[in-house]
Amino acid sequence: MKFELVGMLEGQLNANLDEKRFLHTRGVAYTAAALAMRWYKYEIDRVMIAGYMHDCAKCMSLPQQLRAAEDGMIYLSDYYLQHPKLIHALVGPAVAQEEYGIFDREIHDAIRTHTTGAPDMSVMQKIIYVADFIEPNREGIIMKIENIRETAFTDLDKAVYMIADRTLEYLKKQGADIDPLTEKTRDFYKKLIEEREGVE
Repeated sequence: MKFELVGMLEGQLNANLDEKRFLHTRGVAYTAAALAMRWYKYEIDRVMIAGYMHDCAKCMSLPQQLRAAEDGMIYLSDYYLQHPKLIHALVGPAVAQEEYGIFDREIHDAIRTHTTGAPDMSVMQKIIYVADFIEPNREGIIMKIENIRETAFTDLDKAVYMIADRTLEYLKKQGADIDPLTEKTRDFYKKLIEEREGVE
């Protein structure tokens, strides 16, 4: 039944998103499915739904996103107001529920953290965070992505760390503000890996 829902969502999003965003969304959904087969005894259909839903608010205008945040009583920090491209992740769960009938709280969490990551994420959250970065349409957009793609299938936590670290490195080079949640994500997974590997 859920795979029928996956097909329905694909059709709806194909109609609602611009072509570039839809191709990315589909790439994330199928990359997430591959990662789920490797890492989790998940229903793969649920992971695909999360992948399809992760950018469901992305093509909304900023006023529409702000209205959705207000309607859903979603708090937007000063950082998010200064970086409105991130707001879609916070309002995405409300849009997934209201517009697409997705009430799964774990999927909502995966949507919410797909841009910044978060410390101590669930497996689904990690899969969507990683899939958003490594899906095939990202080719040529982010430098040195191939080693992260390989790592994603050998060490999911390390892939999360590498993505957060590379994102912060990119922001610093651009002279952009550092996202505090991405920094916390990087630090959490760095410590986790060091403790696991016995690094002093």
